[in-house]
Amino acid sequence: MKSRRAAAVFVLAIIACSALLAAGAPADSKDAKPKRKNLPTKAFIHEGKHWTVHKTSEGRAFFYNVESGATQWTDPRVEQMTPQQRIVVIAMFATPFVLMIAGGAAYILWVRSKHPELLKGPKKVKGLKNWERALQPPKVAKPRGRSSSPPPEDAVKRGALPAAAAEEKKDQ
Repeated sequence: MKSRRAAAVFVLAIIACSALLAAGAPADSKDAKPKRKNLPTKAFIHEGKHWTVHKTSEGRAFFYNVESGATQWTDPRVEQMTPQQRIVVIAMFATPFVLMIAGGAAYILWVRSKHPELLKGPKKVKGLKNWERALQPPKVAKPRGRSSSPPPEDAVKRGALPAAAAEEKKDQ
């Protein structure tokens, strides 16, 4: 019994140690690259000043001026737009959409004034709708054939039957 307890404690200790080692060690310690501390990736000269491009540990680029020691997130080679230039760009972008909406509204107003019947809904149908008719069983047509019995007397009196046909019926 003591040997089983000792073996179980030993196995648990090994599992705990391996878990602690695994948590502290990097996944691929052989393939892991040594960390570089913001080494420049590119260098350029802009307006007579020497700039270098660096990357943060998250991978975001920042720009360093070697002469003044200033750093900034924006690229100094890219000129910033003035507020007036931004307004022009927004107006150029929005103009087609505004014209499209205005043209659609004008068309709807024209149709409303010249052809109001186009904007009315479908006519109300009396009785069943098509989908309701489709659900009903088909009607069986009664066979239409000649009757062997003579026509009723009132049909002959009203003139519904021709005179020759009426005389033939009487002769039979």
